[in-house]
Parts: sequence; C-alpha cells; structure tokens
Amino acid sequence: MGLYFEQFEVGQQFKTDRRRVTREMILAFADLTGDHNPLHTDVELMRSAPAGDVLAHGLLIQSLSVGLIADLGIMTGTTIALLEASCRFLNPVIPGDEVHAVVTIASKRETSKPDRGVVIRKVEVLNQRDEVAVDSTLVSLMRRRP
Repeated sequence: MGLYFEQFEVGQQFKTDRRRVTREMILAFADLTGDHNPLHTDVELMRSAPAGDVLAHGLLIQSLSVGLIADLGIMTGTTIALLEASCRFLNPVIPGDEVHAVVTIASKRETSKPDRGVVIRKVEVLNQRDEVAVDSTLVSLMRRRP
C-alpha cells in the first residue's frame, strides 16, 4: 500500500531506480502515438544534429518517470486521481541514456472532503550525467487514512 495524504511531508524526497532508454522504445512510442517526426525516427538525419542521434519524445521520458515512480510504491493504492501535470523539456535524451526521477513533495492541502487531500510533487527526470531532462509538477488527489 502506498502512502496516505498524512504521510507525505513537504520537502520529503524520493529517488527512483534508473532505466535505460533504447532506440526500440523511441520507435515504439512513435508508432503508439503516431508521432513519426524525423527527429525521433530518422537516425541518418539526426547523426549530424547536435545530440548525434534520434531524440526521445519528451512525453516518453515523462511517461517513463511515471512508471519509475510507480515502482517506488508510494502512490500505489492511495492515489485517487492525477489532477494536473505540467512539464518542461530541458535536455534531450538519446538512445543509451539512463534516466531516473527525483520526487520532492512541494506542497499539500486538505480538501472539503475528509477522506482525501491534494499532494503536489515536483519531479525532475535526470540523465546519467545528472542533467535535468524533464522538470514537471504533478498534482494528485490522495486518500487519507481510513
């Protein structure tokens, strides 16, 4: 069971495991979404670009971070809903990069309903050089202790 609203403390941090991004993931995401922009799919074209390879979709990296956070178990069974997500894509991720997420509890607030509260998380997705690839804020509706 994940953490309840009361168990989250402002400033609390969680760090996920790492996950390697592969070219196959990027191509599968392109197929899934229909976003076949050459910067994600054309290896030859992108070899001459500054990153030297195709770029992972920003939303792929954001999605991977959601899965990495799920693996922590802190949200499992206690999340009612994801209410809002805002992302900034700051640095490219290419095949072979390893990403992980650092989650910081930015704030929390009670709601008018006594069985739930809102938790706001700042999530930074970093590569293996600790450069921030994605900076996001996730607002979640969380269960309170029964």
